[in-house]
Order: sequence, then C-alpha cells, then structure tokens
Amino acid sequence: WISCPEGLEIEVTTDYLQDDAGVRMALTPAVAQLYADEYEAMLPTPAIVRRIRETPDAIHLPFRSVRPVAGESITAHRLVRVSNDKIEADRAGRDGLFVDHKKDIVVSRLLRKRRDKVIIYGAWYKGAVKPVQPLCTVHSKRYADYSHGTRLVRKLGRLNGVTVQLTQVIAGLHGSPAAWALSDEGAIDPAYLRYVV
Repeated sequence: WISCPEGLEIEVTTDYLQDDAGVRMALTPAVAQLYADEYEAMLPTPAIVRRIRETPDAIHLPFRSVRPVAGESITAHRLVRVSNDKIEADRAGRDGLFVDHKKDIVVSRLLRKRRDKVIIYGAWYKGAVKPVQPLCTVHSKRYADYSHGTRLVRKLGRLNGVTVQLTQVIAGLHGSPAAWALSDEGAIDPAYLRYVV
C-alpha cells in the first residue's frame, strides 16, 4: 500500500508486468487494459506514477536506453529482452517496489479526444528530476516498444480508512481534494480512465 495526500492509500504492483520468463512486457494499451480488467485493476494516471516513485521505500532503477542495430525497428522483441537484462542487472536480485526504469502506459483526460493513441509518461535517468518522457500522445494505440511498461493499480483503495473505488475518487465523487491527489487534471470522467479494448 502507498500513502497519498488527502488520506488516500493505493495498492500497486511492485514492478511492471512480466511474462512467464520474467521479461517485462511491451504491451499495446488495449492489451494492458485487458490485464488491468483481469486483475480488477486500473492503469495509473501521471500523478499516480509520481506518487509511486515518491514512496520512501521505492527502489529507483535508472531508465536505460537501448539502441536498435541497423535496420532494426524500435519495436523489435530483441530490444525488450536487452532492456530487461539491463533492468535485472540493476535490480541485482533485490525485492521491493521498483520505479523509474520504464515509461508507464497511463490514463488521462486526454483519452477523451485521443482514443486512437497510447498515452505514455515517465521513466527517470539516475538522479533526474524531470521524466524522460513528459505526457505524450504521439504514438498510435497499436504501438509498443521496449521502453513502455504496464503497472497496475488496484481499483479499490482506502480514503481515510474506508474502502473506495479509485475511479470514483478521480471522478470527484469523494470531494475534489481527493481527486487532485491522484490526478493533475482534477476530476476525470471514469470513461477516460480506461482504454477501449
């Protein structure tokens, strides 16, 4: 559980989704949404990404770029494996809450007008204050590359000790201060807190 302002607590995965071989998967937003639905979770907002990385016991793994070889696409599976190997070397067998090493697939009010896009945000170089990737809607919803990660946030959180639906909190149904704790955009309609699958 992660403590947030305004008496909110959220539960998140300790790392990005991995396949059976332990490789952090590069997913399209629709597939990421299907995983979220399967686990009764949601994808984070940019504000939630920052709340996670600000957690006192978070382990900061630096984002590491991977360069394709001549003629290779940035979306090549080989790059996913190379990136994962670098992350595992940095992780050095430790357990805990890992942050900074991927760009998150996020949800945002931008989905209202950008249903055909994936929205990504985050990843930090070692010691950096600003993310590698500011909030971005450049790529098609069919795009995924090695730098993207899927972190899940459980749909149920706690507000002053009471169990609440986080989508309702972000929608402003529990008061605007609570919505602002999880969203830089303030209240967001729940319809834009998920990708179309």
